[in-house]
Amino acid sequence: MHGARQHAVTLEPAQEEMAGNREDAVKNEMLDWNDFRFFLAVARGGTISSAAKALGVDNATVGRRIASLETALGTQPFDRSPQGYKLSTLGEALLPSAERVEVSVMGAKAWVDDLQNSTTGSLRIGATDAFGGSTSI
Repeated sequence: MHGARQHAVTLEPAQEEMAGNREDAVKNEMLDWNDFRFFLAVARGGTISSAAKALGVDNATVGRRIASLETALGTQPFDRSPQGYKLSTLGEALLPSAERVEVSVMGAKAWVDDLQNSTTGSLRIGATDAFGGSTSI
C-alpha cells in the first residue's frame, strides 16, 4: 500500500502472551462455517436439542460442532447450565460476527443459485408475415 502509515503498538507482557496464544490458535485451528451455523442455532434456541431440531441433525452432532468451535476459538462461547446454553461474554461478542458471516454465506449461495438457474441464450420467435407485420413486441 503506497502511502499507508504504520503504527507501532506497545503491548504489556500479559497482552503479548494473549496475542501469541490467539495467533497460535489461529495457525492450528481454522474456523469452520458449519461450526458457526451450529453456534447460531444453539444461541437462538438455547439448547442442544432445539438446535438439533432446527438443523435436522442429532444432539451428538451439535455437541461435536460446538466442541470443534471451542477448540478453534480456544474458549467457550456458552455458559452451560441444566436449563440450557447461554452466551458467555465471548459468545455475545462473537454473535454479531457470526450473523454477518451467515448473511454473507446466504447471499453467496443465493447468487450461485441465481447463476445456475438463469436462462441464457437467444430466443427466436417465428411468426407469419401477417402476424409479424401487424404486431410489435
